[in-house]
Amino acid sequence: MMLGYNPVTAFANTVQAAFMLAEAQSVIAMRLLGMAGVWSVPPSEKTRMVSEKFRAATRSNGAAVEAVLKGHTPDEVFAAALKPYRRHTRANSRRLTRRGMKRSAK
Repeated sequence: MMLGYNPVTAFANTVQAAFMLAEAQSVIAMRLLGMAGVWSVPPSEKTRMVSEKFRAATRSNGAAVEAVLKGHTPDEVFAAALKPYRRHTRANSRRLTRRGMKRSAK
């Protein structure tokens, strides 16, 4: 057994990463549908999808560095690094899902 290895933390990281990936795929789909005029997205969505990546990456890097400096295990460092990305994908998925399909004017 590796020093500091916790199978529960490793499993939790796997679950969180899977949720993040599924949410990211749904966000990509809704944004593409929005660009095609099918999904209701705000005009600022194109700018938002670029700027949020820098913000999430910066927060992720900071959280990972902080965890390393505090002496956390690799699993805990990964969890800290994943958290900002997961927060963004969850928020985007919820926000875009609520907007729904565009309604055609008749």
